[in-house]
Amino acid sequence: VGAPADSSIRALAAACSGAVFVLANNGTGSDTLYRFEPSASNYSLVGSTGYSGATSVEFDNHGGTLYAWFNASGDTTSTQATIDTAPGAASPTATLSGRYRMAIRNECSIFMDDFEA
Repeated sequence: VGAPADSSIRALAAACSGAVFVLANNGTGSDTLYRFEPSASNYSLVGSTGYSGATSVEFDNHGGTLYAWFNASGDTTSTQATIDTAPGAASPTATLSGRYRMAIRNECSIFMDDFEA
């Protein structure tokens, strides 16, 4: 997994399906969402989130939702958002004072029917 030559990776998350979601930024605008599919060696641009300064991104495998926290440089507040994995657009769910990160407890099932969940 990498970022375009003029960008740096801000945060990444993996889904049980194997997909890896990458938030990258080239320092001139919003963080951009990329999706990497290791099984196909396919790396694709999804789109701009509309926010910059990602501090973390997590994929909720049970709900199928991609979450992120953003804290733009010089800003004293952080925005939590869900990210649509098709166009890459972020929708804010909370804005709080300070810097935040998150972790979602996920289990990837070894069974096709998610038996142990």
